[in-house]
Amino acid sequence: MPRMFSTLQALDFDSAWPLLERAVQMGDGIEREEVRQALHTGEFSFFSRENSAAIVAADGNTLRIGLAGGDIHELLEIETEIEIYARAEGFDRLEIMGRPGWERVLEGYEKVAVLMRKEL
Repeated sequence: MPRMFSTLQALDFDSAWPLLERAVQMGDGIEREEVRQALHTGEFSFFSRENSAAIVAADGNTLRIGLAGGDIHELLEIETEIEIYARAEGFDRLEIMGRPGWERVLEGYEKVAVLMRKEL
């Protein structure tokens, strides 16, 4: 069973994958089965709502949202939930590797190349 931290879990991984594919195509092209395996081992974690999903991974003291897709309003809720989780788990910063549109709707992040970072 993948590690899922969202208290408002709505989608399972297979249902969420089509929402995440666009983000995958913009990145390094990680395969669906690689993501599934990383969820099962706990390397990645999964957050979702009815029409949105995000995959996160720890990198030292940083929690990084590496894949996200779906309804922007739900994604903003997910980002808030991930930030709460990151603070509770003692991470120093939250990063988003995402499409440029994110910087128009999120506050408190600075653009660092193609990476947005928020100190916690």
